[in-house]
Amino acid sequence: MSQNEELFKDFLKKNNIEYIIPSKKEYSIDNIPFNKSHIYRPDFYLPEKNLYIEIKGFMTLYNVNKLRYLLEKRLPSNFCILQMTDETWIYDIYKDASLTSVEKKIEKSVKRQFDEIASLSSQELHDISLKRLNEYIENNNNDLQNWMKY
Repeated sequence: MSQNEELFKDFLKKNNIEYIIPSKKEYSIDNIPFNKSHIYRPDFYLPEKNLYIEIKGFMTLYNVNKLRYLLEKRLPSNFCILQMTDETWIYDIYKDASLTSVEKKIEKSVKRQFDEIASLSSQELHDISLKRLNEYIENNNNDLQNWMKY
């Protein structure tokens, strides 16, 4: 289990939120084209919310495509992403001039995402994740276009 997954697990315990860490056999999602095995196993499952959660650190192009597929095609109402290492994930936090370091931006981003898990429905969490992923893709695509000018 990664450090970020441990942090989230501690949050769930502290807030008395029931969770399952899926094994290979239970809560697996099959027919996923981006995985060699075609099986995806989420990092957490929250039974009371019927919510699958993926904890993300570094975002590769592979991750972005897989997550978008899961959000748009495969789990359109009960899947969300917690991005815990990228200060650009929540755009208004990223642009907040009062937060002067990457660490402070990430800390605030993680706290907001944890608060959302505790208070929002599965559908709301899914919709927020999809919005953030699409913004992340758009912003990174804009960066790429700017880099290609040089």
